[in-house]
Amino acid sequence: MAKKAPFFSHDMNARNDPKISAMRAVYGAQGYGWWWMLIEIMAESDGYKLDYKSKYIFNAYAMQLQCKPEEVQEFIMDCINEFELFESDGTYFWSKSLLKRMQYRDAVSEKRSEAAAKRWGKERSNANASIQDAIEMQSDAKVMQTDANKTKQNYKQNETINISTTTGENPFRLFESEGFGTLSASIGERLGEMIDQYGERWVCEAMKEASFYGKRSLPYVISILQRYRTSGVDEPWKIEKPAYVGKGPIRQRPQLPIVTSTDQAPELSEDKLREMCRLAHRVDGKGEPTEEEFQQFKAKMKIRPA
Repeated sequence: MAKKAPFFSHDMNARNDPKISAMRAVYGAQGYGWWWMLIEIMAESDGYKLDYKSKYIFNAYAMQLQCKPEEVQEFIMDCINEFELFESDGTYFWSKSLLKRMQYRDAVSEKRSEAAAKRWGKERSNANASIQDAIEMQSDAKVMQTDANKTKQNYKQNETINISTTTGENPFRLFESEGFGTLSASIGERLGEMIDQYGERWVCEAMKEASFYGKRSLPYVISILQRYRTSGVDEPWKIEKPAYVGKGPIRQRPQLPIVTSTDQAPELSEDKLREMCRLAHRVDGKGEPTEEEFQQFKAKMKIRPA
């Protein structure tokens, strides 16, 4: 059985379906587990159908479901004939609901693949055209220059021309290059939905921002896109952001009195010296200072008691 689909949609209230409820009334939670295991095996099989005729096929299903071959054979037959959860032509059996969903999924995936191939092909074509245009422009510039000074100046400019072979960024490539993980079919669908809703440029910029802050997850990217949308500007990623991004309020470092070098040491009270010592310890994360630490601090400060 070739693995075709690592993901398929699963209704959260499937257990309340009348046909499944009837099956559960006979086979209980164990039957519900068997049914879902068979659905998963179908989703991984060619054509999303399972063999019903081979000599030892029920032994194979029994090994997967951890039961006896005759038990799984009876269960499958009841799901076909009594509960109408499966359909069969005598050679194969399948779930009509799963088959419909997987066929729709395959069609969407194929369309997205075709669109991506066209987009990438257009990028390569535009890149080649840009290179050719740049070469032609350089050639025309050399022919048309007659003034010696202009020729020299334009020659220096031509030496530093940077021909970009990339006309844009692709969210599918960016997903892996920015360290979000491996692109799977389900993630590809989610990225496609985000592109349809926000556009490729916005998705790419949101992914780069999420990567910059070390939050490489699609939910975080979506939150950035929602913030972009509420900003009301065309290029929201250019809006200056606060320097601190994190949870909770920004903790301000306590301000210590600035002591400058003078001919005569300043005068401070004992209470003020102790306050300065406590603040210095908190900044260093040491907690409350001991009396001995206070005396050492006092000696280092070289401040005359008031």
